[in-house]
Amino acid sequence: MIASDGPGAQSRRVRLAQFLVNWRLLLSLVSVAFCILLAAVIPQSQFDTSLDALLTKSDPFLPEVEALEAQFPTTLEVRFALTAPPNATVFDRRVIDALSDLKKRYTEIPYAARLSSLLDFYSPESQTRLFQFSIDRYSQEELDALLQPALNDRLLTNSLLTGEGQLTFAVVALSVDELAGEARERTALAIQELRDSLRNAHPDIGFYAMSDVILQQSSQKAMLDDLSQLLPFVIILCVLVICFCFRSIRFGAGILTHTLATCLCTLGFLAYTGFSFNSISVIAPLIVVIIAVANSVHIISLFRQSLENGASKKDSMIASLVHNVVPISLAALTTAIGFVSLLLCSSPAIKGFGIIVGIGIGFGFVLTLTFLPALLMLLAPKVEVIAEGGERPSSLLTEVVTLGKRYDRPIFWGCSLLAVVTLALLPLNESDFNRLDFLGGDPELSSYYDIVGESINRGPLLTYGVQTNKIDGAIDPDFLARLDDYFSWAQQLAGVESIASIIDIARAVNRAQHQDNPEFYRIPEDTDAVANSLLAYQVVQSDDFPLKDFITE
Repeated sequence: MIASDGPGAQSRRVRLAQFLVNWRLLLSLVSVAFCILLAAVIPQSQFDTSLDALLTKSDPFLPEVEALEAQFPTTLEVRFALTAPPNATVFDRRVIDALSDLKKRYTEIPYAARLSSLLDFYSPESQTRLFQFSIDRYSQEELDALLQPALNDRLLTNSLLTGEGQLTFAVVALSVDELAGEARERTALAIQELRDSLRNAHPDIGFYAMSDVILQQSSQKAMLDDLSQLLPFVIILCVLVICFCFRSIRFGAGILTHTLATCLCTLGFLAYTGFSFNSISVIAPLIVVIIAVANSVHIISLFRQSLENGASKKDSMIASLVHNVVPISLAALTTAIGFVSLLLCSSPAIKGFGIIVGIGIGFGFVLTLTFLPALLMLLAPKVEVIAEGGERPSSLLTEVVTLGKRYDRPIFWGCSLLAVVTLALLPLNESDFNRLDFLGGDPELSSYYDIVGESINRGPLLTYGVQTNKIDGAIDPDFLARLDDYFSWAQQLAGVESIASIIDIARAVNRAQHQDNPEFYRIPEDTDAVANSLLAYQVVQSDDFPLKDFITE
């Protein structure tokens, strides 16, 4: 009993403990029924594998990004990366045949709308196709001759060709902008089957596939693996440690049952409310397990001691609850406050983590009072068995206690020094976000990014959207001239490889309308002329570079 407690507080704890023990059967039955109801909806659990689930919502540029996405919506796509054989380029006949095979079969992917590849590339600047004739008409020498013109086309090297021609992309555009559930699973499976089939048909060519569909499906699988494999492992490990420390399989079984009930209630409640797990919040149930075990240990420890002193099961449980109800209540409250405070974080993923742990703490606390007493009293051995069994604390624990008493000062100063040293290392931490860190152990995804990272000759894409706030403002020659001045300045910056904009289209079409006279590779002189140039381009535009990707109506 805590010394500062008055008789009134002690009396209230005793009455609460007696109520929990006397009504333990009813409380445990209600708890079990509630647990079963919640566990029944666990299969309906949802998973949010999108990038938005990880990114902060407090970024000042987020409204601008969302506005740009609303003006220029994109659809899902599947990117196939093909690598050439050693000492060859993607204009090798074997690669061209593989691209032709992909062109014939890409419709095996559900929702596939079109394929963009070297075979059908049309340059909006030169107004010409890379392949002027049927593929079968080209000899290997003629194919090799196409390499340099392809490398000189900045739009081609920015989209479908990388490095010195050792890797090319083939992009399958899907007719939808989002997939979920069975449709996403079916599409991801079709992509993987097509990739594997093409690998078998063209063993000399490296085939790799990537899409948000595959990435999200892989992320969901990784989450399910964490819940179905890592969570049971942690639970069993904790139970084994408890069994070792208490030298009792029965108490270990009690902790196991209580922990499972806490996890089932937590996961079921989240599924019932429609909460979606993400790559970070999916590990929160592991924290719930640790907290549930801690609650159980407090109750079991004094319950066991009372039994060893000869008290009955009922009196032992009442004594344990009287002593522990305040400590475990304060522990649950303060721990819940700590994790629920994560709701103030700007990242949805961190918020979700705090929500799950907070809910788990609540269920763990309630079940500790309503379910655990009946369970322990059912599983506890008879009093005489404990008294005669010679139960002793673990020799290892005894040695640890002895060591702590004997070397308390060195341990204190050693830990203090370690704390100071690690605190000094704090500035070495780096804050960075790399989506590849969430790929898990999928070798196919890692292989794709590894091979692309080795071959690609450009960095990330930076997209600018300029709002003119006036009719035809985006095609006003003066505005385009100022924009061109900015792009000319930006082109000189280190790290900027190339820039593509509506200005390039207007110039290219203006030149084409004047018999390809180089003098007319400039911005048309008035708004009507710019509009006519864009309308002319729209008639013959390439699906790879549609006008709607550069300007709104």
